[in-house]
Amino acid sequence: IHVLDYDGNLFDACSYGAVAALSSTIAPAKAQGLGDDFPLPVEHWPVSVTTAKIKDLLLVDPSLDEERMADARLTVTTDENGDIRTMQKGLSGSFTYEEVKRIIETAQRVGRDIRPLLQSS
Repeated sequence: IHVLDYDGNLFDACSYGAVAALSSTIAPAKAQGLGDDFPLPVEHWPVSVTTAKIKDLLLVDPSLDEERMADARLTVTTDENGDIRTMQKGLSGSFTYEEVKRIIETAQRVGRDIRPLLQSS
């Protein structure tokens, strides 16, 4: 992935770009003598949602300025069922158990909203 402009939340931007690219990829089978070209089958649509913590405030989809001020960052990726597929914690700060629960619930809700947009791209 080659980033042309960066104003924060590179994890999610790259994740969405990769999923969109894979969903529109045509495998060049004909050029390899393997039959007709075909679209890659995309069975699952993972959606990542990043939350940054600045003091006691949780911010979803942080901007570059917000990332620079953040104490901690948590990216949660969910599938169509809302199941967690990945989590990545960054920066030196920490989250409480309740904050992690809220972040996961937000990632599940936002994932449900964003997934149809990715699937139509």
